[in-house]
Amino acid sequence: MLLDEIEQVCNEFGGDVVCLARPTAPELTRAGLLEQAAALRDGLRKIGVEEGSRIGLSLAPGPDLLTAIIAVWSLGSAFVPIDPNEVQPRRRTIVRDGQLSAVLAPRITDEHAALNTLAVAVTNGQVTATSGCATAPIRDRVPDEAYVIFTSGSTGLPKGVSVGQSAITSYIHSARCLYSVPEQGIVIPSQLPPTFDAALTTLLLPLVTRNVAMPVADPSSATRALASLIRDVESPVLVKTTPSQLRILYQLLSDGDIAHLAEQGATIIVGGEALDFADLTRFRQPSIAIFNEYGPTEATVGCSVYRVKDDDPHAGFVPIGTPFPGTTFSLNRATGGPQNEGELVISGVGVALGYVNVPGSDRFIHGGPEPAYRSGDRVRLDPDGLYHFLGRGDDQVKVNGYRVELGEIDAALRVVCRGPAVATLTDGGIVAVAEEHADLDLDALASQLRALLPPYMQPTAILTLPRLPLTPHGKIDRQTISQTIAVRARPRPADPLAEHVEQRWRALLNLAEVRADTDFFVAGAHSITALTLTGQLAEDLGTNVPISLIFDHPTFADFVDAVRACTGDVDSQVHKPEAVARDVHRTPSAAQLAIIGAEGWADDPAQFTVTAAARPAFRVIQVV
Repeated sequence: MLLDEIEQVCNEFGGDVVCLARPTAPELTRAGLLEQAAALRDGLRKIGVEEGSRIGLSLAPGPDLLTAIIAVWSLGSAFVPIDPNEVQPRRRTIVRDGQLSAVLAPRITDEHAALNTLAVAVTNGQVTATSGCATAPIRDRVPDEAYVIFTSGSTGLPKGVSVGQSAITSYIHSARCLYSVPEQGIVIPSQLPPTFDAALTTLLLPLVTRNVAMPVADPSSATRALASLIRDVESPVLVKTTPSQLRILYQLLSDGDIAHLAEQGATIIVGGEALDFADLTRFRQPSIAIFNEYGPTEATVGCSVYRVKDDDPHAGFVPIGTPFPGTTFSLNRATGGPQNEGELVISGVGVALGYVNVPGSDRFIHGGPEPAYRSGDRVRLDPDGLYHFLGRGDDQVKVNGYRVELGEIDAALRVVCRGPAVATLTDGGIVAVAEEHADLDLDALASQLRALLPPYMQPTAILTLPRLPLTPHGKIDRQTISQTIAVRARPRPADPLAEHVEQRWRALLNLAEVRADTDFFVAGAHSITALTLTGQLAEDLGTNVPISLIFDHPTFADFVDAVRACTGDVDSQVHKPEAVARDVHRTPSAAQLAIIGAEGWADDPAQFTVTAAARPAFRVIQVV
């Protein structure tokens, strides 16, 4: 099992650094990792945590997380990652449905204390505080269980996927071979949240080799921190990311940064959602190996892979490739459908043990020669033996009696929009939502889509957002987009002040539309924009508009209400709309610039510090 391999490497090369959490955390050697894990295991036993338990880990990527994983496994138990920022109702559901005996965290908060289980604060392998009592271990738990990952469920409640030790061991062995991971000499950044099982690639590979794990410096801005690491690293790297995160990296990294990455040598593994060749253009260099990894959580991180080749196209979806060793793919074909298309059924050692809170799910197939899982993903097998992802089976909708796969429309949208875009079904029909960028030509999209899609699949409307929202795991959040569309559809009553403020926002942020829930800073503003906005409104309204208003009320509707409360009945005083066009690019006043100068510019040109004169504290806005 994997724990035996980890202990063997750590004992043999105890002086090697296994984890370097930059910039301030000390280095953790392999011998130190084993010592801390043993101390934590013994500490958990002393406070009543027994063998066979499930233990929640509310820890960010870093030394304490690696220590906790080894401690839990050496205790004969399974770990359950919990997002430190998870909302309390969902956290309670995970504790209840996962039957957790304890939850480990850096410190005990009121939320941890209210989880009806043992809360344990851990630092450097030491139990520093506790609250509550450990519950008894699960009597019917499968002894082979390594971890449980809770994923979104179709019922609205999370489903706990139980994965065995043999499955995760098989995955790590396959990944090490398929991605040509050397015995030593590379850095492996860890920026993905542990609740996303893709993170296990970057957490566990350093433990079974002599390579170094490097958690990102700032989990709250993981992509920016990853970009910084790529700029600074002086050794080959292995990066695991999602297509959506990769697109942001694409914008953050200069050609020189990518040239530096290529000079060092890199392996980039992309997974979690469909990958387009167009997102890889600048990374396709001889010394950068790029892999598209496919696999649902129920098939243990990844179960198939495709390596991008020099002669591959520069647009269109990347194949999901061929199955991992020990894994078999088969197709559930629809009656009358193509022989080479259907729902993907995954069989083999990597298939999970089942759901801990959905007994008897028909997704898992038992009784055959190997465990199997019905993925719900539609795929196509081409003549070369490569599998291609076509979309989710549950993304199938009906429009005027026709069956429509939203994934197919997504594919066409990405081609014509040349960037992230998705389709969703509303009461008014299919609506396309695209991410704004300089080359997006809305006028040309309709005619281009007509060339790719039949009439019944044409979107009835095309909307844009400054950036498509992502889930915590870095995937495009279709549910939030649908909610955003619903908010956009709500008419706003006539309001002279709101209309004027909206014009200011649209002009400053270059937005086609401002919604009630539009966030000023998420839409692209920074501290200078905030100074400019409040200065303009103060002049427009003939009264003071404190800069603190936009920081305290960043969404449009809240900001308008705050301005109204601060300035009184000013509707009749609002300047004429043409004033907006005249002074959009007006620079901040001398007084405003003096405020900035008092704190100074940050080293990063995209980060500014503003001190509100009316308050003793200041707020930093980072623009990603």
